This record gives sequence, C-alpha cells and structure tokens, in this order.
Amino acid sequence: MYDETVQSFETSLDAMSGKKPTSFFINQDQAMAKAISQIMPEVFHGLCTFHLMQNALKHLGYLFKSGSKFSSDLKTCIYDYKNEHELIETWNSLIDKYSLQENEWMKKTWTKREQWAHVYMMRVFTRGMR
Repeated sequence: MYDETVQSFETSLDAMSGKKPTSFFINQDQAMAKAISQIMPEVFHGLCTFHLMQNALKHLGYLFKSGSKFSSDLKTCIYDYKNEHELIETWNSLIDKYSLQENEWMKKTWTKREQWAHVYMMRVFTRGMR
C-alpha cells in the first residue's frame, strides 16, 4: 500500500473486488489501526509479533542486554498461554520483575493484548500467521 490512509485501504479493497480479509496484521501504527477500523470494522486486526518485538527493543532496549531474560519472558507472554488467568499472572510478574509499572509502552501494549496474545488469537482465523 502507498500509505496508511483510509483512501489507501479503500483503494486496496476496490482492487480486491470488495472482498475483505478475515484478519489483518499491523505494526502498532495508529493511523493504520484507525483506517482499518473505519474501512473494515468487522475485520480482526492483530499486532504483528515481529513488529511487537521490534517496538519492545526500541522502547526497552536496555532490557535486551546480555544476560537478561526479558526477551524470552515477553515471548512467553505472547505465545505460551492458552489460559487468560495464567497470562495475566505472568504479565504482572514480568512487570514486577523488570520494574515496568510506570512504563507507558508496556501499559499501552497490555491494553492491546487481545491483538497479540495467543490466548486471544486462538479465537481468530489467521492461518497461523502472527
């Protein structure tokens, strides 16, 4: 797509003869999320886990240093839980372990958990894409 505007999404939808996908993955870009919500409100839009990890590195790079288990702990939250209660407990432990209670990026990411956590993604047809 040329850009992440409503017009670009409308153009791509026209190119697909109006057929909408069942799911769409984005990189936490607010403009893209807004455009998808307006043009295809019934289409699930998840967060691309590759970009989620890239954004974690960008916002929390100091936690990716040698010897830190932050990356694997975060991936555990993303991929390993089939039970919502277990995910919540593990996320809270992650926040405490790395003293991230006041980190705005982590707070924002948690509010979007239904777009990236396996426990919620199991409910959506994505053909295994993440």
